[in-house]
Amino acid sequence: ENGFELDGGFSILCSFGDDYDNTDDVDASWWVLFRYADSTWFLSPGLVTLKKHELDMRKQYEHGIDEEQFSLDLVMHENTAKKRRNSARMDYTDNNAVRQGLVEITK
Repeated sequence: ENGFELDGGFSILCSFGDDYDNTDDVDASWWVLFRYADSTWFLSPGLVTLKKHELDMRKQYEHGIDEEQFSLDLVMHENTAKKRRNSARMDYTDNNAVRQGLVEITK
């Protein structure tokens, strides 16, 4: 399978149902089963197996998911083709965050 490149924070949203983008009377959040958020800064290459308690499970569905039988596998690969940038983590806030965001997206 082909994956896609992740660099930094990411989230996974698992939902079920049909495409309700064009329906005004349906709340799309109703169909969300769980979500997961992490950062590539904290994950190593290889298999990452997540159990039910490691996911942000929607309360009305969690009773129907068996802890022993449910897992989510992520396979993380190191991108050896991409040249690593020397970077330092910075805590940008307010206008500095906006300015740095503009710098990053215009590179």
